[in-house]
Amino acid sequence: MRNFTVLLAAIFFVSSALKGQIRIECNTPTVWTAGELNKVEIKINFDSAEGFVRFSQDIPEGIGIIQDDVPSGDFSWYNNRLNVVWLTLPANKQIIFSYFAKPGKSMNGTFNLEGRVVHITGGKTRRVFKMNSVSVTIAH
Repeated sequence: MRNFTVLLAAIFFVSSALKGQIRIECNTPTVWTAGELNKVEIKINFDSAEGFVRFSQDIPEGIGIIQDDVPSGDFSWYNNRLNVVWLTLPANKQIIFSYFAKPGKSMNGTFNLEGRVVHITGGKTRRVFKMNSVSVTIAH
């Protein structure tokens, strides 16, 4: 009986730790060609379909951003910041969207592509999640 109680407690603590997590994946080549379009796909998995969400990325100066496939999201690109906002989340608790990045023809070097999600539920609860950094090299 004691082992059963310990097992139940362990399951409760593990499930509590996993609850409230949002996973963010970024799929893009690690080498972008200067002067050409380079596709970036973002996949976000939520723990619930409640609330609204904003995804944002700060992009280095000299890289242009062009919207590709952004289902149900409000896409904006201003002052080197990409923002995508969803006022409602899909029932399947997953968002996948894409855009193209076009580095200037004379650009080269490496930078870290990072992003963050702000998820607001109940009009009050604000949670922030960071995407794992992707090292991108711009080459000719």
